Amino acid sequence: MTDSNADDEIKEVNSKVEKNLQNYELEGLGSEIERRWTTNGDDQMSLRSLAELLNKRILRRALIEEGVTSSDREVEHLYETLHGNVGAAERIQKERELEREDIDVEQLQNDFVSHQAVHTYLKDFRGAEFNRNQPNPREKNVAMLQRLRSRAAAVTEKTVDQLSKKEEVSVGDFEVFSEIRIRCTDCETEYDAVNLIQAGGCACE
Repeated sequence: MTDSNADDEIKEVNSKVEKNLQNYELEGLGSEIERRWTTNGDDQMSLRSLAELLNKRILRRALIEEGVTSSDREVEHLYETLHGNVGAAERIQKERELEREDIDVEQLQNDFVSHQAVHTYLKDFRGAEFNRNQPNPREKNVAMLQRLRSRAAAVTEKTVDQLSKKEEVSVGDFEVFSEIRIRCTDCETEYDAVNLIQAGGCACE
């Protein structure tokens, strides 16, 4: 065995996440976890959220293997229960119910992963990199407002044009202006919404 192969084998053994993905037949989830961590889109998830996602998939798989059918809501509640987010009596009762279904609760909880384990898996096992050069939140929202403004103008133009052709509205050549205005009540200054956001706020603040 070459040194490179040995390193790969050690890496795989040391990855709790990868081991669970294999043991619970969830190999395809690895790519989804990487995508949701590295994307700059709306699908982006934090490491803690990704750990919860994986743990709930592990829980669902453990239930399925024992023939237990559960809805997403039931899996969600069961996961919260096992994490101690309910009273001790309710948690113990649920653990006993699972044990009667031949589910090893202790092993299941040991298989749950932390956000640190997910981070190690993504960085060391998959070689993923989190791109911190994400779009400025102001720029993202400005783009959204500009799209809405353009859409409003287009719909208005089409509506007036159609009514004009039906002689419901009398109008010559026309232009449509779509604006969203914001007035600061502290200083009574009025701004175009996009300009205000791009400027970072009102000059009086």
